[in-house]
Amino acid sequence: DVLESDVLVNDVLESGVLVSGVQGNVVLVNDVLESCVLVNNVLESGVLVNYVLGSGVLVSDALESGVLVNDVLERGVLVNDVQESGVLVNNVLESGVLGNDVLESGVLVSDVLESGVLVNDVLESGL
Repeated sequence: DVLESDVLVNDVLESGVLVSGVQGNVVLVNDVLESCVLVNNVLESGVLVNYVLGSGVLVSDALESGVLVNDVLERGVLVNDVQESGVLVNNVLESGVLGNDVLESGVLVSDVLESGVLVNDVLESGL
């Protein structure tokens, strides 16, 4: 585990579920609950807070910046689009599994596997 500032830390729980956390200024923390429900919290900066409720419905709130736009699909699954910067787009796959794609910057792609295990892949940029 690397605990330096602004460095990504990956921890694998006993359940085999990946937990990714950035220690330091970036302060992005991904936690997988016992129910294999993902909860994303952006601390300190107060910019983005993602909660996955027990019903499997994603609720996202953009604080201060007011950049995030939330759209609820017919299936009750939330799709999040970040405007202005045009960077982040969250798409719900046919299987009802949430996939996160970071556009333009090509930095991070997050996919949730059928087993409910979160996998984070860094693209060619290597950031």
